[in-house]
Amino acid sequence: MTRACVHRPRDFDGDGDPDFRCTAYDCDAGVPDPPCWRGGDCDDANPRVNSRLPEICGDGVDNNCNGEIDAADRMGCSRPMHDRCDDALDVSAGGRFTVALAGALGDYPSRCTGNTIPPRDAVLRLRLDAPRDVAVTAESSGASVLVQLNTRCGDIESVRDCVIGYPTVYRARALPAGEYFFQIATTSAVVGTGEVALTVELTDPTPAPTNDACSGAIDIPTNGATLRGTLVDVADDVTTSCGGTTPDVVYRLTLTERRDVTLRATGGRTDYLTLALVDTCARTTTTRRCATGSPSQITLRNLAPGTYFVVVEGTRVPSFTLEAELTAPTSAVPGDSCSNPITISPNSTVMGTVAGAQGDVPISCYGGDSRDVVYRFTLDRTLDVNVLLRGGASDFFFMAVQSACGSSTGEAACRYGTVGRLTARGLDPGDYYLVVRPLRGTEFTLTMVASPPLAPVMASGNDTCATAQSIPSGGGFYMGNTATLRRDYTAPCTLGTTSEDAVFRYRSDTRQRVQFSLEGSSFNTVIWMTQGPMCPGSSVPLTCFSGEGAAPAVFDTLLDPGEYWVFVSGFNAEARGAYSLSVLPLPM
Repeated sequence: MTRACVHRPRDFDGDGDPDFRCTAYDCDAGVPDPPCWRGGDCDDANPRVNSRLPEICGDGVDNNCNGEIDAADRMGCSRPMHDRCDDALDVSAGGRFTVALAGALGDYPSRCTGNTIPPRDAVLRLRLDAPRDVAVTAESSGASVLVQLNTRCGDIESVRDCVIGYPTVYRARALPAGEYFFQIATTSAVVGTGEVALTVELTDPTPAPTNDACSGAIDIPTNGATLRGTLVDVADDVTTSCGGTTPDVVYRLTLTERRDVTLRATGGRTDYLTLALVDTCARTTTTRRCATGSPSQITLRNLAPGTYFVVVEGTRVPSFTLEAELTAPTSAVPGDSCSNPITISPNSTVMGTVAGAQGDVPISCYGGDSRDVVYRFTLDRTLDVNVLLRGGASDFFFMAVQSACGSSTGEAACRYGTVGRLTARGLDPGDYYLVVRPLRGTEFTLTMVASPPLAPVMASGNDTCATAQSIPSGGGFYMGNTATLRRDYTAPCTLGTTSEDAVFRYRSDTRQRVQFSLEGSSFNTVIWMTQGPMCPGSSVPLTCFSGEGAAPAVFDTLLDPGEYWVFVSGFNAEARGAYSLSVLPLPM
């Protein structure tokens, strides 16, 4: 029995045009079409590219395989499918879809962009014969995606809602029967691959939550409970200290005796929820405790008898659980709030922790809700106070010195960094509070150094090693201006410092740990150190840093006796001006 080979066109992407590298054997024999066939698809992995398609101008692709990208052919340029209302993609049956925004134009205004037309958009059509719960998820690898629902296509006056995210999830509860249009758009002209993956889910309508407003608050049992809720199609009624204008639902908690209260709100894998306990249910209220996270959790110890309200906030979270645990009252851990700060000496090193603490005290350079610990120290005369925090390799610290605990408007200083460093100059006699907020770790070492205020020394003319400003072994405080100097040296920790620099010479008479800080400078700074009797010397490891604002360029290092050179510069060509250099010996 003889078997013959069957030759078929190779068409991996299934667009009807074979790969351009494939040709039938009959063609090689000179047989005319048919059975001769020749492939014309120059990208057989992309069904939007083949020799039978028109060119889409503006998508950066040779759609018609003529060897030219975005070049109009004899038929002119075409647009991608579903670019306008008259070619809207019908999603009335739900499912998974892909729309191409590369090459599309912006046609219709969006509320998400301030009623202006976004750079690129596409249109979906949804027809409902009966009320349905609707969920649309849109995701692009190249940019954030906005999803806008209109009752009339392209009409800004008919917009029901608009959301934007990465990815973006739009949800509507019991959307009435009728015809709707979804505008899918990007806020950036650069859209990566240009494809937006869409999932449209249509389910049976569900009733609105009854606890959308204060009047419908759901009671939490006094023995605790796990409650289920939703944040779809609800309004924002209560303003909390860490929440925004996002939708919320309300629960009521009534205590007849003192209790420890732990609340935990959990949504989906990507859902962030704000959870707060407030004194009264009103637009403006006093927040006892507030946290945002995925999940979010708050604990209040020894909460007094009374009626409180629990507020859960989030954007279109379809379902969440609220767990309430009420247990016997216990005392707060030391330093958990302004009411029980930990007393420390102005010149000391202590071990610290936020284990068991909550985030209570606001500081000006951090608006989050990570756990904090509060220290109190007393000055008997005017002093400069320097604080150094060290934790694990991946830790990050926020900290502030306040004269009135919990009042960020009266702060002496607020700083942050992987190693927490803060300088508060010229603090008058009195009580002060140091608020420490580790962003990742739990344990840390705190060193506080209080010293007589240093009168600033004006540094000028220290443009090169030959004219370097000398710093005594005991340190000092220097002020200068790089705008009057030249660029002479290059920082080893940047791609190339391109601004002017100042040079200092420091002699260490003994083995000592010294901090060099540019805190208080007026521009984005770079500081680095070299060693040797001859300038510019050899680099000292881990002594080159850049910084700005509340995270200034600063380092501390252990120095052996010898000659050192310290360089001050800007991070880019525009970074120049007034600077402050503080040199402070630290406890070993």
